[in-house]
Amino acid sequence: MSNEFTVALSVLLSGGLTSILVFVARTWIGAQLKGSIEHEYAQKLESFKASLKSEHDVAIERLRTDAAQQNAVQSLARSAFHEGHRASQQRRLEAIERLWAATMQIRREAPLIVIQQDLLAPNEYDQILTNKMFLPLLTELSNESLTKAFADQAKIECERPFVGEHLWWLYFAYRAITGRIGYLIREGMDSARITHWSDDKWYRQLAEQVATEEELGKIYVPEPGGLSKIQGLMEKKILIAMNGIISGEAASETGLKQAAKIADAAEKLRPDMLSTPPVTQIVGRP
Repeated sequence: MSNEFTVALSVLLSGGLTSILVFVARTWIGAQLKGSIEHEYAQKLESFKASLKSEHDVAIERLRTDAAQQNAVQSLARSAFHEGHRASQQRRLEAIERLWAATMQIRREAPLIVIQQDLLAPNEYDQILTNKMFLPLLTELSNESLTKAFADQAKIECERPFVGEHLWWLYFAYRAITGRIGYLIREGMDSARITHWSDDKWYRQLAEQVATEEELGKIYVPEPGGLSKIQGLMEKKILIAMNGIISGEAASETGLKQAAKIADAAEKLRPDMLSTPPVTQIVGRP
């Protein structure tokens, strides 16, 4: 009995020890495997993080390079634009300066009889042919002198693209209206009757496109000085249009419509203008 118990006890102890050893071995092997897997995972994770960081750094650097290139291109484009704008604005300013000089030349170099006739009221206009003050001036007035007085004005037409249609047609009307007075006087010398410029159909139709009814009401009065008034009015309008260009303001719709009306009036009256060569030479071709 004692031997059997001993054997049984040995078997139990041996089995328990084996179980313990198996459990310990399994636990140790599991820990080793777990540690190995965690270590390998950590290495791969670090490698992945490093790869991501490297790609991120490359992407950031590429973005910086692209941004720098775009900024350089934009800076160059802005510089080119500003330089082109500065050059074109300078050209416009030069054109405006020449146009104003041409405007003043019309006032300054118009035949003297055109200037002196402004001393007469409309009902005194016939005195131009009889008054001794005007007779010497009439002898100086001819088709050739009228043409010569406005000959240089044709050169200013090359400035038209730079000053805009509104300003150009105001200048054209100023030139045409002033020249028309000289022509009417010269024509009156041949017919022995001079028509006052305010009664001339062509003159009135063109003036109506430049001035308002209220403005014309102050000009068409039975007193001297009408030419000075309309010249002063038109010079003011020319200066306002010039200021709009210099300040960079876009041409207003009203200004463009006025330019179209002046052009239309000039075009409708073209047969009258072309009927006598000196008139075409005086006012020019728009």
